[in-house]
Amino acid sequence: MKANGTVAQIGLAALVLVLSLLATATSLEAQKAAGIARVGWLEVCGPGPKRPHFDIFRARLAELGYAEGKNLVIEQRSQVANTTECRG
Repeated sequence: MKANGTVAQIGLAALVLVLSLLATATSLEAQKAAGIARVGWLEVCGPGPKRPHFDIFRARLAELGYAEGKNLVIEQRSQVANTTECRG
């Protein structure tokens, strides 16, 4: 009789442990979603005054509720290429 009670207590303790782990995992995901989004932007010609695609990209992100410095970081990189598009 005593063995059955011990098995039941172990089973209950295991159930409580699993439920607490699931609750912790759910709360961690919720906190992670509220963080800052990081986006990479690669330009082939390098930064310059004419960047229509980047401006459109930033405007669309703003429409979706993203604001640089608040919930968005855009990391820009450029690689200068020797093409006619880059020379103007």
